[in-house]
Amino acid sequence: MLDDRVVFGGMDTHPGYSCGAVVDVTGRLLDSAAFDTDIAGCERLGYWLGSHRNVARVGVEGTGGYGARQVIAWFSGANGRTDRRAFYGG
Repeated sequence: MLDDRVVFGGMDTHPGYSCGAVVDVTGRLLDSAAFDTDIAGCERLGYWLGSHRNVARVGVEGTGGYGARQVIAWFSGANGRTDRRAFYGG
């Protein structure tokens, strides 16, 4: 994505893969991709999403199941411990 429009990300999780999508403010699909659910795939999904500038929000389906690994990977520090303040905005 080469322009500066605000976009939104979404992720749907499954046992063997996670799907990512980026939409604009009208809900028009701009990009989508699938990633493995292993740690490397979680990292790739995060980098892919970050490559779309001006991501305002990201919705994650399944944060109690398959999506939990992805959310933890995004909010973990170098020591692998989750900073729970990031989840709750504090």
